[in-house]
Amino acid sequence: MKFFRFRENVLLLQNPSLFRKCIFYIFGHDFIGAEIRLAHFMYALQKIPFFSNALDAGCGTGDFSFYLANKYKGKSIEGIDINKKRIEQNNVLKKQLGYSNLNFFEDDLLKRGNEQGKINERRGPYDVVFSLATLIYFTKQQRIKIAKNLFSLVKPGGHIYFDLPINDYTDVMIIPPKYYPNMYALVEAKNTGDLFGLEELETLLKNNNFTIVHKNKTHNYVGKLAWELDNVVRERNFNKLRLVLLPVLRFLARVDAWTNNKQGCCFCILAKKNIDEKIAEKSP
Repeated sequence: MKFFRFRENVLLLQNPSLFRKCIFYIFGHDFIGAEIRLAHFMYALQKIPFFSNALDAGCGTGDFSFYLANKYKGKSIEGIDINKKRIEQNNVLKKQLGYSNLNFFEDDLLKRGNEQGKINERRGPYDVVFSLATLIYFTKQQRIKIAKNLFSLVKPGGHIYFDLPINDYTDVMIIPPKYYPNMYALVEAKNTGDLFGLEELETLLKNNNFTIVHKNKTHNYVGKLAWELDNVVRERNFNKLRLVLLPVLRFLARVDAWTNNKQGCCFCILAKKNIDEKIAEKSP
């Protein structure tokens, strides 16, 4: 199996020019926000002693699924998403790349119980279930329902991981948004102002038979600086400067994950499902 770089699947789907391919393989991918999420996710995975299978809930283009399938070749990795076209593209690409341990399925995160269809019922439960930024596209009530649906897919003793922005994305700000207005407008459009808070999600996990293993704020000053600089040079078409900065920005993304952040524009949380049901607190 070939060596795989993070987000190489997106590059291949876009059928880029030879020049862009060279840039990618020399400097790496150019999506710093995803690099920060990856750094925190991989740091959290180090706290899981063993897993044999994992589910990417709301996988989209499958960036994290492809990366895990390559890194953990002996593990079974599955991704689900409601977008049929993306699932089809992901499955075509995984065959081209020869990933026998990776599969993608069309599924709806909101369907569970007696409703038509159940999330991956034919394949779960899982040692690891993870959802990175997916819940921002739903209402507060829907997010709670999806979270509980995902809880049921975790094996006793298994783990679940979330990465989400907080309501106030300006909690950490270094470069004024006027220097990257397009990306800031996109962030504001996605931020409903009704997102999970870290303490709220932590309580929901504890009330549903989970013990918190790891939690941290993300996009703290180091990570947010990397994200902001990337957007400034991107929107102002400082392409040469961007090439020089990319390795530095990717390093700063990793530093963000290595630091115990007190502030941040996003947060991540890893929890373990208790084997003994009596450990769980009463659900509200």
